[in-house]
Order: sequence, then structure tokens, then C-alpha cells
Amino acid sequence: DFVGFDEKGTRLLYFKPVADVEDKLTVPKRQLMQFPNMQVTKKMLDAHLYIFSRWVLDLLDAERDIASIKTELIPFLANQAQFDTKAVPGQPALARSDAGDDSIIGTPIPREPTREGGGVCHVPIKCHAMLLEDGYCARADTLRSYREMNFEVPRHGHGDNVPWDRHAKSFGDKTDEEKKALGKQVGGECVVGEGFVIGDKSSVKKSVVGKHVTIGANVKIDNCILLGHTSIEDNATMSGCIVGANCHVGKGCTLSNCNLSARYSVEEEAEHKNETLCLEAEE
Repeated sequence: DFVGFDEKGTRLLYFKPVADVEDKLTVPKRQLMQFPNMQVTKKMLDAHLYIFSRWVLDLLDAERDIASIKTELIPFLANQAQFDTKAVPGQPALARSDAGDDSIIGTPIPREPTREGGGVCHVPIKCHAMLLEDGYCARADTLRSYREMNFEVPRHGHGDNVPWDRHAKSFGDKTDEEKKALGKQVGGECVVGEGFVIGDKSSVKKSVVGKHVTIGANVKIDNCILLGHTSIEDNATMSGCIVGANCHVGKGCTLSNCNLSARYSVEEEAEHKNETLCLEAEE
């Protein structure tokens, strides 16, 4: 996407999806005159996190043709913020007592507050953006990306600017003796939450395990994500699975590349491969 910002990089001035650009990128002349130092780039990744004033929902209710936040609503609001003097549906009126209050108007903009024929003054539309200069940011909009984000935790556990405690280690609620014993069953490339219990002759490799997970005896878990308060019974084997919170996997189960919704229970001795298992009400 082509994105244009002001000099400070905080105000969104221009947004054009790459799919809408054919031979060349066109920027309105009057926009360049208003913002001669506008910075345009297509190196930004949209995190898909949007914060709107409540009235924007009224706008969407009135403008049913707007089907996409990213490709339609954002460009529309960015354009309205600079050029259109006619109020849009839902845009709140500016109280007379607030007409000269900069705290209401916010950052000064080139045009006056929107005024309709009857003399009603509306609060100007403002579009801002937060740019992450450094640190960790990712988008979990697919199961694949969600899985990858989870495995970033042990991968970038030390020395990187990440949002979790880089010095935190698994088994924070265990004694040194307990940690030493668990280290023989849980690989160093794993992250395990507090309240973890594991039975004899079981192993966990390359996995992320939530809080209060219980694993029985002779269980093999590899490359899995187990959310909190899940229990795995004896002799189960799991590989490449994402398991929701409060799940139960029965004795002797074999699961490969499966996704389990929260609170799902797998019967004993069951075998599943490349399946999504969820409660009937969620299917």
C-alpha cells in the first residue's frame, strides 16, 4: 500500500492500495500544495489495528457500500479530513462553546471545521497513525501466522526488542531442583507457563505451553501450541497441533497437524490427522 504521512509521521494524509494503482501513482496537486513535505512510502505493514470515534459506526450504517476498512473506509476518511467541506453521516456537530477550543479541534488542519448551509459547524475529521520504529510487531490473522508468532517467543527470548520479558524463563514457579528435573523432559526451545505438571517418561519439544497445563505419563508432544488449563492423558502423541484453552485429550490419542477449539474433548484412543476439531455449536 502507498501511505502518505506528514513531516512528523503521525498524521495520515494519503492511502492508496497497491491494487488500485496501475501505471503510476497520482497525488492531488492541492494536497501537495498543502503538504509539500508529505512522505509517501509503500514499506509499511498495516497491523490491522484501527481505533475510531463512535460516530464512524453511524457512517458505516449509512454508507453500506463501504465494505472494507482498509481499502475503502480509511482512504475515504483521509480524503474527507483534507478536502471535503460537506459533513458526512454521523459526523458530530461542534458546540458553539467549543468553536475556539484547540483541545476539541486537535492538531490544526489547513481547512476550517465543516459547515453546512444552516450554519452548523462540525468537528473536523482527523486521521492519525502510529509508526513502530523498532521492536516486535506481527499480524495474527491466520492460523499459520498465529503459530509463527507463538514460536517467535522462544526464538527471540533473549537480546531482541520484544514485548515480553526477555529474562523470563519457563517454570518460574518451580524450585531449582524441580527445574532441573523438568529440563530433562522439556526441551530448551520450549516456553512453559506456571502450574505445569508432566508425568514420567513424557517429553515436550519445540512447543509453547500455557499456564496450568497437565500432561500425563508417556506422552510425546512436538511442535505444538497448548493453551492454558489443558490436560493431556497418558500415552498420547501430538505433533504440529494448536490446542485451545480448557481442552482434554484422552488416553492413547494420536493427533497430527490438528486444531482444537477451546473446551474440546478428544475421546480415548482417537486418531486425527489434518483436522479442525470444534464443538458442534461452533461448527
